[in-house]
Amino acid sequence: NHASIIDAFKLCKKESLVKRIYPHGDLGTLEQMLEEDKEKDYRFKIIVTDGVFSMEGYLADLPKIKELAEKYQTLLFVDDAHAVGVLGKTGAGTPEHFGLHGKIDVLSGTFGKALGGAIGGYIAGSKEIVDLLRQKSRTYIFSNSLPSSVVMASIRALELLKEKPELLKQVRDNANYFRAEVKKMGFDVLEGEHPIVPVMIGDAKLTQEISKKLLEKGLYVVGLWSPVVPEGKARLRFQISAAHTLEQIDRALEILASVGKEMKII
Repeated sequence: NHASIIDAFKLCKKESLVKRIYPHGDLGTLEQMLEEDKEKDYRFKIIVTDGVFSMEGYLADLPKIKELAEKYQTLLFVDDAHAVGVLGKTGAGTPEHFGLHGKIDVLSGTFGKALGGAIGGYIAGSKEIVDLLRQKSRTYIFSNSLPSSVVMASIRALELLKEKPELLKQVRDNANYFRAEVKKMGFDVLEGEHPIVPVMIGDAKLTQEISKKLLEKGLYVVGLWSPVVPEGKARLRFQISAAHTLEQIDRALEILASVGKEMKII
């Protein structure tokens, strides 16, 4: 999960709070934990997950997680920062993508990605949950309001999703094209349907060198290595946009191929 979820988990230190972590994507273990806790006298239980795991672009299995939440009478909290504005028929994120729009108890997101590219975020949920956060959330109560320019940019981004639904198709088409072409070159590309396209390199030092050479040739790509990702799984993380033209994508592919051959990895 994202660092923000991990940090929030660590900050929850109330003595009566029981915290459990299930292995990444292991819903069998999650169900086992829920079964073990079924008869315990908790006031409430919450399953917390990312909608999209940002280091790989993989989607959480929300249908199965929602099924478990209903079976064990558990609230479901989804951090959908990397999905809203990208996934779903109208860009409403992973719940809409999986036919679960309006069925997630708590949905969090950010204005720092598809919705404006600035700062800040939001929590969406029932009136009772939102009212509770307004009364109890220290980070909400004791922080400044977002600048009006950020709010307006995010509102405009939401309006654009309604006015120009073709943007959603464009970002998906761009990502699919880029992923397929990089794979044809011989790179190790993680499969997926998200515009986060990780190209696996493995060695951290090599990834840093490749990232530097790409930048020198005019292509800015974020390199990721330990401790951000597991040891030996360093990667280049491309992030494709609806604003990218086919010419720009082809130029990026040309530069990537050139550096890949120069570094003898393809």
